[in-house]
Amino acid sequence: MTKRIITAVVAFPIFFIFMYLGGYPLAGLLAVLAFIGMDEMNNALQVRSRTPRVVASVFAVIYAYFLSHFVIMFFVVSMLLVLVARYGKTTVGECAAVVFTFFYVPFLMYYIYLTRAMPFGIFSVWLIFICSWISDTGAYFVGKTFGKHKLTPKLSPHKTIEGAIGGVVCAAVLAFLYASILLELGKTHDMRLLFTITGVFGSALSQLGDLAASSIKRQTGIKDYGKLLPGHGGVVDRFDSVLLSAPIVYAILSLSKIN
Repeated sequence: MTKRIITAVVAFPIFFIFMYLGGYPLAGLLAVLAFIGMDEMNNALQVRSRTPRVVASVFAVIYAYFLSHFVIMFFVVSMLLVLVARYGKTTVGECAAVVFTFFYVPFLMYYIYLTRAMPFGIFSVWLIFICSWISDTGAYFVGKTFGKHKLTPKLSPHKTIEGAIGGVVCAAVLAFLYASILLELGKTHDMRLLFTITGVFGSALSQLGDLAASSIKRQTGIKDYGKLLPGHGGVVDRFDSVLLSAPIVYAILSLSKIN
């Protein structure tokens, strides 16, 4: 627990600065995190061939700065070229795993950047972390205090239905309070209902993201994806819930057409 707290105290101010700056600095930070996260996931999936891993890493960095569907198209084409050029050395399973890793880590992670780039993005981007990290904290304490019914006993025996509901409620309440503070300060118009709805769906998806990452770890026989963040594990360990809360937050805010 001490390591987790120290890591959070050191890492959060740095992350906050990049989130505040947005633009290319944030894109650069996310590219680095995505690069490391892809490497962690490819190690977990036991992708031994270096070529597809290198190709995917290069395109992950390129995609961070262009966020274009053309980049994804060229990435897929490049992976097919790898299958042809390295026939007998790189398996289709390895290429498939690398493609999955690309869409699972950098593709989803860059929705943080897209949300930050939206109108009011400097404020609304924090919904992603309310939906993930605050939801996770709420689920832990509610589950520990009131949890009786197991959510997924085989996959995650300590998670409970009560904890999952508590996480959703905590995220929704904090999102409402956050919107209320912004309204009181005159930073945005009234978005309390929108933020509350986002908190509900974002929390639900973040918990799915956490369970999905746990499923992969159990099936691959690893405890943590990496050791970059003492007490937390690797990038994927810390951002597993964010990887699904980010796109749903972006989707809801986009559909609402806030301006």
